[in-house]
Amino acid sequence: MIVLDTPSISWDIAQSSDHDATAFTNRHQQFRQEWDRQIDKHLIEWGRHPQDFSDDEINPPSLFAIQAACSLAVEMRDAKLAPPHRMLLTVDGGVAFERYGSRSTLASMEIASDGTVSLMIFEQGQLVAQQRVIRG
Repeated sequence: MIVLDTPSISWDIAQSSDHDATAFTNRHQQFRQEWDRQIDKHLIEWGRHPQDFSDDEINPPSLFAIQAACSLAVEMRDAKLAPPHRMLLTVDGGVAFERYGSRSTLASMEIASDGTVSLMIFEQGQLVAQQRVIRG
């Protein structure tokens, strides 16, 4: 289960409510497929070849970050949350999931190199909310 310290901010900033049960089911099947694709394409590959990033201007992803990101991705997928629009490595050996919303809004779930997780919300490039994510 994923719990925010306070429930004032949300990952699903771009998600609308579906009242049609078929559309709701179809959308969640698409979400699951996209989560699986991104886990395979990014997280598993980054975990297999972290040394590929040692020459870049970023630290290679840490084992803690990759493991925590994989676990978090599966939790979010199974909770039927919308997948990120992109996954990327952070400069300090972590991983970030980013999801864009309306009006220049961005939600960024950052998994630090030590495995800790934070959710940040940006509006027009400005940080407007930040919350540590408690997983348990």
